[in-house]
Amino acid sequence: MTANRIPRGEAAPRLHDELRELVPLIPPGRVVTYGDLADDLGTGPRQIGRAMAGLGDDPNGQAVPWWRVVNARGELPPDLWERARREYAREGTPLIDSGERVAMRRARWAG
Repeated sequence: MTANRIPRGEAAPRLHDELRELVPLIPPGRVVTYGDLADDLGTGPRQIGRAMAGLGDDPNGQAVPWWRVVNARGELPPDLWERARREYAREGTPLIDSGERVAMRRARWAG
């Protein structure tokens, strides 16, 4: 993935705008990590996680596919997992550990 670099400390609205632009580019059935996006945007994975938590829909009312951004182990926060699992089933995202994690070797997108 390539994007304009966002300097560390940039305001959250700009980061939200960049994420609303980038996350929908991740193909269905594929995922990236918070760290992948952080590298592309010149910030840290925790900042990406915080920004994703407050992202909401894009300005046109389209849902941002948040389930396509996971941690390096292929996990999401527990309170999001059941909703994400439905999306993973719909999109054909490969899971491991009895469906508890995304199979990162097969699903990670290098875009």
